[in-house]
Amino acid sequence: MRFVWPIARITLLEAVRGRLAAIIVLAVLGAFAAAAFLRQVSLTEAAEIQSSIIAAVLRVGAVFLLTTFAVSSMVRE
Repeated sequence: MRFVWPIARITLLEAVRGRLAAIIVLAVLGAFAAAAFLRQVSLTEAAEIQSSIIAAVLRVGAVFLLTTFAVSSMVRE
């Protein structure tokens, strides 16, 4: 367990330096904004459309953010 804490600390420090938290917040807000817009536009099944859009956008955003984080960490080294 003592080997995990230094790696976790360095990973967190790398995420803070790369402004990963700000990008995550923007992605989540964008997903909710798109879902709210599509909920207003849809005629039927608004809740289902909203939840499916949020889920899809957040999945794609998570993959993009993790890849970007990994690539930027490798480039810095």
